[in-house]
Amino acid sequence: DELARLRRTFNRLLRSVENSQSLQRQLVMDASHELRTPLSVLRLSLGSLMKADSTAGRHALTAIEDMNNLINRCNQLDQLEQGKQVAQFTRVRLSELILEVIEKSPSFAGTHIQVERELFVWSDVMLLQTVLFNLIDNAHKYIKPGGLVRLEVSRVQWPGEKEERIRV
Repeated sequence: DELARLRRTFNRLLRSVENSQSLQRQLVMDASHELRTPLSVLRLSLGSLMKADSTAGRHALTAIEDMNNLINRCNQLDQLEQGKQVAQFTRVRLSELILEVIEKSPSFAGTHIQVERELFVWSDVMLLQTVLFNLIDNAHKYIKPGGLVRLEVSRVQWPGEKEERIRV
């Protein structure tokens, strides 16, 4: 009858969703594994070939580190989604974390930070770093040539609410 057909259809749909999620997790794991080896080889090769004053070599090594960090963030986010890792909330000073994210990537040079006053938030550092990196990275990708990326950190307060805001 109709209810039995609906139940079977719904069960097929759930199996399909579970399969898709499983395939997605496997893709992240496989891609991470496959990318780590060539990145390690590149890092070692560049490290041994470049001279101490090689700006291009330093930029290449930084790009490799950025790619390694991206792989690590993907793995950590996948672990969070699967419930294998729990977000670790701690008190975070926003200005320090923003400076840390900017210093890790040479492509973020020239980013201007305006901090209204020192703000602290309760957050998972890794997740907040990922959000900040993505915000700053997108700002640099889509800025007009010669433009300036400016981050503004401020506290906004409406009756009964407090909110920290990062505007790019």
